[in-house]
Parts: sequence; structure tokens; C-alpha cells
Amino acid sequence: MIALFATPVPASPNMAAMGTAVAMLYAYIWIFSATLDNALVVYLPELFPTHLRAKGMALGIASLDLTDLILLQISPVAIRAIGWRYYLLFISVSAAALFWAWFQVPETKGLPLEKIAELFGEETEQVRPEKDGHVEQIERAGTGKDDVKVSVDV
Repeated sequence: MIALFATPVPASPNMAAMGTAVAMLYAYIWIFSATLDNALVVYLPELFPTHLRAKGMALGIASLDLTDLILLQISPVAIRAIGWRYYLLFISVSAAALFWAWFQVPETKGLPLEKIAELFGEETEQVRPEKDGHVEQIERAGTGKDDVKVSVDV
């Protein structure tokens, strides 16, 4: 449908190309919404400490909305001026985001929260109780230092 109304229909339209264009549009929307689009609301809140999480999310959503506004304003002009080559902008940005995520975003699947905090440079405490219920050692993750030994009945 988009391919039909986006350009004037020639006397003998290329129905295979128009069908492929519509299929690729649906594939792009499906892949984008399943991957990059969700990253903002899933990954972004985890970047901020709890006391800054709401402000960080507000900044992230505002920057997304500003980017959308700019793209919605310049896209019709760019498509008229350079045609299909405008989509190379989206392809290159998506490729750059893929490489950034592959090399810069640490994998946290299956890790306990203490290891994830250590991975992001936060300091957490790990308590290791002895068999008799006494806590003999508190270790601060992320610093590699053992804290004062304490004895606490559990």
C-alpha cells in the first residue's frame, strides 16, 4: 500500500518490487520494535542509580522524541532530494549501534546482582556465613578488599 501511494503508478507497475517493498517495511518494523526500540525502556533505566532513574528516563525519552521530530521534518525533503539513498542513513546508524552494543554493552545474562554491580563498577557487600551460623567475613565486591571481620549470630 505504501509503495502504491508513495510514487506515481506507471502504466505497467512492477508488482513484485512493490510487494517486496511492503514485505521489507514490515520486516524492518518487526525487527526494530523487537530489538532497538525496546532498548530505551529496558536498558536505559539500568544505567542510572535509583535516585536519578526517573530523571534519566525523562531525558532519554525527551531525546528520543526530539530525534523523532527532527527526522519527521527532514525525511520528506531528503527522500525527494536523494531518493532511496536516504535510507542509507538509517542503515549506517543501525550498523554503528550494533557494533557499539556488541563491543561496549556487557552481557549480564545469568549473573547474580552482586556480579552485575561489580561489572558496572559499583561497590556491594557480600556476606559469607560459616557453617555454624557466624558471619566471619564481609567482602566488598568491586574493591577487592576485605572489610573488618565480624561475628554475628544468625
